[in-house]
Amino acid sequence: MEKIDFIKDLELQIQILMELKIDADCEVKDLNEKIERKRAILNRCKKHLEILEEDEICYRIYVHILDGMTVTKAIEKVAEENYFNNVKPTSPQTLWKYYYPKLKKMLNV
Repeated sequence: MEKIDFIKDLELQIQILMELKIDADCEVKDLNEKIERKRAILNRCKKHLEILEEDEICYRIYVHILDGMTVTKAIEKVAEENYFNNVKPTSPQTLWKYYYPKLKKMLNV
């Protein structure tokens, strides 16, 4: 699985929180909650990426979203990449119509 910046950042945050927990003067319960919350986000992202690997276009849209783009910008970016690489579909409207519903359905699970 491709390592993207968002996942690397989450892993780093978890590592830092674990180190804080070891050296902690602050309350361990709060750190445990933060660590578990970050792990849940990380696991959810990894699960989504594994599901989406089979559908390359949805996968690419999701990766752009994780990199901080809005859904609209991510779809426009993928349409632009498809246009420059001569891959169909190249229209943002087509991506919205056929690929976003798949992505949205998967993300709401």
